[in-house]
Amino acid sequence: MSKQDTQAKPRVVHIRIGGRKATLTWRPRKRLSGLLLRMMSRAREALVAAILAGATGSVFAAPPAVNALPTGGQVVAGQATITQAGNGMTVVQGTDKAILNWGSFNIGSQASVDFKQPGMGSVALNRVVGNDASQIFGSLTANGSVFLVNPNGVMFGAGARVDVGGLVASTLNIKDDDFLKGNYRFARDGATGSVVNQGELHAADGGYVALLAPEVLNEGVVSAKLGTVAMAAGETITLDMAGDGLVGVKVDPATVRALVENRHLVQADGGRVIMAASAANALLGASVNVQGTVQAQGLVERNGEIYLDAGMNGDAVVAGKLDVSSATGKGGAVQVTGQRVGLFDGTDIDAKGATGGGTVLAGGDWQGSNAAVANAQKTVVGHHVSIDASATAQGDGGKVVVWADGDTVFGGDITARGARKAATAARSKCPARPSWPSRARWTRARRKANPARCCSIRRT
Repeated sequence: MSKQDTQAKPRVVHIRIGGRKATLTWRPRKRLSGLLLRMMSRAREALVAAILAGATGSVFAAPPAVNALPTGGQVVAGQATITQAGNGMTVVQGTDKAILNWGSFNIGSQASVDFKQPGMGSVALNRVVGNDASQIFGSLTANGSVFLVNPNGVMFGAGARVDVGGLVASTLNIKDDDFLKGNYRFARDGATGSVVNQGELHAADGGYVALLAPEVLNEGVVSAKLGTVAMAAGETITLDMAGDGLVGVKVDPATVRALVENRHLVQADGGRVIMAASAANALLGASVNVQGTVQAQGLVERNGEIYLDAGMNGDAVVAGKLDVSSATGKGGAVQVTGQRVGLFDGTDIDAKGATGGGTVLAGGDWQGSNAAVANAQKTVVGHHVSIDASATAQGDGGKVVVWADGDTVFGGDITARGARKAATAARSKCPARPSWPSRARWTRARRKANPARCCSIRRT
């Protein structure tokens, strides 16, 4: 191989901002994107394989009997009655909050458990005190919220169907007193169990689904229209509730490896998706990975939001689709943060909106100056990556920032075009100088003004 072949080729990017045209040319010292992609992909696959094999978290046994139901149920706070008929179990809750301890909590593929609660705001805490992980392969329903806490692990198997007002599945524990007072703080307390979903988890409109563990993996469908889906890994995790909804998640760094991964579909149209993992140091490692689709499309006047946060010592890796587009309003917001951020081949971030583009922040905000958005040390955007924050019918183009305090490597496409309606000009909200490696060289040339101003970045 010749010396010329081993060196990275210079890249040229043409940018149009209204009536101006800019050309950036830089020569990376070495090729990074391909190497980082292979390394992080291998690490990601190893972590997922470890979860499924039970090597780093829960050991999931063979699926339970088809008619399996929870056993040993005891009410320790509040009022509830447990009845069983054939393959079905019904829990009638008499108070807004109730705590039940179970020896085991499994639901076979032909079995069902139904919680009948006073209202949408009612919550039932179900704690497993036995030694086995919980396996849900059948039906779990509730008109209110169900918390399932099992330090040994929780699996929703293929074919499982959950339809509830709200759901928390956690291997982190919550104290009875905290639960009754509405202080939803979950602590690991030495637990290493994982939460894995291969089924379908659905919350009612405005509801929530929260999966909490040192390692969380979704291979199925998780949805909460107009609500919140949270997948979080840490030492302690606090859920911020307002009314019947989940509005925020606080994650404290774990003293074990922390992993959150989506391999299929997470959906919260008109709401928000939060995927967060935090580790105490870089040796332990934290990772937030998206290979499938995370969707929070806008509905009427409610924009969608997607937050991927790997903390100060972790990697946020995307090789799938992030969709906060809106057919009726403005595009939503996407924020991807971590010590290292990678948007690799196959990534498609859609923040288009009918009345204006949305906001996409990868590795930090404009020039790293927003203290509310953590800055990455390294951000890599692969060659076959598309980011679009355009207005599709009227209004301004959106905002796209790719940033790192250290190295930024870019090879994808960014578009943030404005649109016009009835000959009314729209002005892009794109900054005059997009976030780019400091070694980029700028040249400017004037061109005839376009009545609909835009910012469009495309790799050549």
